Amino acid sequence: DWLEQANTPILNLDGMTPEESERFKASMRETRATLDSIQPRLVAGGSPGKPRHFVGLDSDVFNVVQLLTSHEWADHCTSTQLGQRLESAITDLHNHTSEIRQRKDRAEELLAEVWHEWNNDDATRKALGEDMGKVIGNFLWPDENKTCEKE
Repeated sequence: DWLEQANTPILNLDGMTPEESERFKASMRETRATLDSIQPRLVAGGSPGKPRHFVGLDSDVFNVVQLLTSHEWADHCTSTQLGQRLESAITDLHNHTSEIRQRKDRAEELLAEVWHEWNNDDATRKALGEDMGKVIGNFLWPDENKTCEKE
């Protein structure tokens, strides 16, 4: 019967001396007491077997994912220390990409000004050369007609 097999000890203590057997059993009792003292702390405030700090972290991760999914960002949507570290790291990444985007946009604006000058000023066209102006135009407006009325 499977219930009988489940209750069968895994270790065979028959080959141990009484002293070894008692030391082993004492060690097992101490281990059980330690595990029993830890267990309430692991399940307090959460589901059985799930550490309490994971419950708050689950909520923090859910909040962060919701903000990222909706393409919004707000500070202080987390409650745990680890969640706050996650939020801070994502905020840093978000700010970093915004700075990069701003620099890229400014570089494109400057290139557009250079291309405009190349297209409207013969001296600039001569200084940059025909190829450079075309390269800039192709970079800024790929697959588009790059004519610009001279001012």
